[in-house]
Amino acid sequence: MGNESDEEAELVRKSRLLREEMTEQLQQTLITTVAEMIKTSITGLRDEIRQELRQATVSRRQRRDHEVRRPKKEELGGVKLKIPPFHGKVDPDAYLEWEKKIEIVFNCKNYTNTQRIQLAATEFYDYALSWWDQLVTMRRLNQEYPVETWSEMKSLMRKRFVPSHYHRDLHQRLRKLTQGAKTVEEYYQDMELLMLRASISEDREATMSRFLGGLNREIQDKVEMQHYVEIEEMLHKAILVEQQLKRKGHSRGSYGTTRFQSPKEDKPNYQKESKPYQKDDTKPSNIYSKDKGKTGASGSKTRDVKCLVQGKVCSLIIDGGSCVNVASETMVKKLGLQVQKHPKPYRLQWLNEQGEMRVSDQVVVPITIGRYEDEILCDVIPMEASHILLGRPWQSDRHVIHDGFTNKHSFEFRGKKTVLVPLTPKEVQEDQLHLQKKKEIELETDLNKQHSFYAKQGDVKRILYSQNSILLLMCFQKIVLMVYLQFVGLSIR
Repeated sequence: MGNESDEEAELVRKSRLLREEMTEQLQQTLITTVAEMIKTSITGLRDEIRQELRQATVSRRQRRDHEVRRPKKEELGGVKLKIPPFHGKVDPDAYLEWEKKIEIVFNCKNYTNTQRIQLAATEFYDYALSWWDQLVTMRRLNQEYPVETWSEMKSLMRKRFVPSHYHRDLHQRLRKLTQGAKTVEEYYQDMELLMLRASISEDREATMSRFLGGLNREIQDKVEMQHYVEIEEMLHKAILVEQQLKRKGHSRGSYGTTRFQSPKEDKPNYQKESKPYQKDDTKPSNIYSKDKGKTGASGSKTRDVKCLVQGKVCSLIIDGGSCVNVASETMVKKLGLQVQKHPKPYRLQWLNEQGEMRVSDQVVVPITIGRYEDEILCDVIPMEASHILLGRPWQSDRHVIHDGFTNKHSFEFRGKKTVLVPLTPKEVQEDQLHLQKKKEIELETDLNKQHSFYAKQGDVKRILYSQNSILLLMCFQKIVLMVYLQFVGLSIR
């Protein structure tokens, strides 16, 4: 029994040793196999990398040789490109136009993103410069990344200078767009520009229908009878019809009964509690004519227009025969406008019954007519015909065009077209009667006051400047004064 147990123990020990030896050999074989596999993989990967590097080197050499054979295109040679300025005004159209111009400049040169940002910022002025400086400073203080790409800069500028409702406004303007007083070409350009800015891509037939629907009725009726395939053909036929109508005596903006009507939201909101300078129920002239049925040229032959000066309604005359802009002395005093000395005083005999006078003062008059707001330098003189008279200086500065048939004055101011429609003769007559009545009331009030009829220093100077005879009224009892005057050599008549 003892021998058998010893044999079994020896057998177990040998089995364990054999198992351990086999396990060790298996591990060694596995390690060797894995090492060989890794070595093979690394060798293959190294070969692939070497092959790619070799190909990249060859490719770069080929590109370099190609560039040597074919020199790189010089960006517009030595032409100097000017970066357009940007002032930061709240005008989405102005910003988008600036962005388009600067993109054209950048496309002419291979500028990097950093160079584009720096170049664009060099042409910032006024508010745009302050806004950009504050933006850069705040990002640095907040430990944010600086603006690194031109796309990021454009995104920030669009967020600030293009309101979120801009595209909705474009669609509304496009929907309300009609020809009105514009020419066919001007109307088409406005429509095309609005469609481009609103990114409208529609069918060709839809665009042609849109263009045709906005034409004046008389042109629209004739164009509908024509055959056309493209929008350009339709435009050219509409222009041809317009020219034919002009040759027949029709004027631009007076075709048929289709007229441009200014939207209600464009009307200025005048406060009722603010008493106007002239008349409580007198309203400023609208920039555009209202559609009140058939409007002939004979119904509007005056040059009078209503305007606002510091919130007060005043009368305004546009006179192409006047070589100066004039403001009424009475209006200037009552509205408290700041008067300045005229750099070149002159004499004038005009619009009064006081003979020749000396013009020595000027004033800047802020006028408002609907959406048109302007500041006009005028000479100050006593004038009763109107409160303001705009002559050739204003018409020349604003490039005003006068339509003799409709008696309208049109011009572009700050990128927007403005058409001034005069008052009717009846409105002018009522206005003049009101002025005359008011003058009589003021005269009657002055007569009731106690006045001193002694001539003042200014009155004597004005009469002496006019080089007229002096009429002296004196009491018979003042004989001593008469003797004194004869003694000093003054003649009395």
